[in-house]
Amino acid sequence: MRTYQLQTGLWLPQHREQIFAFFSDPRNLEKITPPWLHFEILGPTEVAVGRGTRIDYRLHVRRLPIRWQSEITVWGAADALR
Repeated sequence: MRTYQLQTGLWLPQHREQIFAFFSDPRNLEKITPPWLHFEILGPTEVAVGRGTRIDYRLHVRRLPIRWQSEITVWGAADALR
């Protein structure tokens, strides 16, 4: 099985603390995922997010169910400078 890695960046005109708080809550992934993907987090959503956290989810692409796992590898300013 192959492993793929996606890296991206985004500028938002909001205060960093407000944006960080939003993305610190895994439940907000559903808010920013298009509804036609039928995004669903598998497992607990009340997790403490930090470096090393893994989140499993399921979504559908053209009716094909796909399981996906994201791992947080950078968390906070100290990790970003590494």
